[in-house]
Amino acid sequence: MPIGTVHFSFFQVKNHPDIGDLPIAREGQRPVIYSQLSEGHRSFLDKIAKERGYRHYKDAGKFHPSARRALDDMIQAAKGDKITLATFATYRPYDQQVPYFFSSNPNNHKIIGKIWRPGAESAELKEIEQQYLARAEIVAPPGYSKHHTGLVVDLNSDKEDYWRSPAGQKAFDWLKNNAGRFGYRLSYPGTAGSGAILERWEWQYTGCAQNGYPQVSIKDYEIP
Repeated sequence: MPIGTVHFSFFQVKNHPDIGDLPIAREGQRPVIYSQLSEGHRSFLDKIAKERGYRHYKDAGKFHPSARRALDDMIQAAKGDKITLATFATYRPYDQQVPYFFSSNPNNHKIIGKIWRPGAESAELKEIEQQYLARAEIVAPPGYSKHHTGLVVDLNSDKEDYWRSPAGQKAFDWLKNNAGRFGYRLSYPGTAGSGAILERWEWQYTGCAQNGYPQVSIKDYEIP
């Protein structure tokens, strides 16, 4: 993958007329787009998100132009320092967050084995809640990802093994020392009650006016 190539999602599911809305997912079925989540399921996800400390965000519809320009500049600056930065995700709509959160890929972080269903008994509901909370350690429920705002970028890899490697450690050290010049900061530094655990790959654009990168507040995208 060429350095600086921006991939807008991990998935091919997209918001366009060819797909449209799908019926509510059957009991126990993994939803694939947002319209398949019932109101009850969305309420349950809201509870999970709030327990982890995630915020509810509007769908911005695109990667923010200022964030894109700053990212391009940052990638080139890193290249000049012999550091490789490659993007694998930027803006992601609600529909694309659904299969990410509900992934059944065993290689992914703490996948969900049981899908929420109405009428689940207390013990089963507790088990489902624990599984959703575990998945939400690094994947926000749909509607609660900062990717919806078009202000964040995922860099290089979402695998901790990479970030522990010499190349990963060098990239992370460079980002810690230089990302601020381009208006980026670590999106999830691992602070308790702020959503995900430490994610070395996700960086949030806030701007840096003194270097010509307009300031943008993610709070403007929050849904009360």
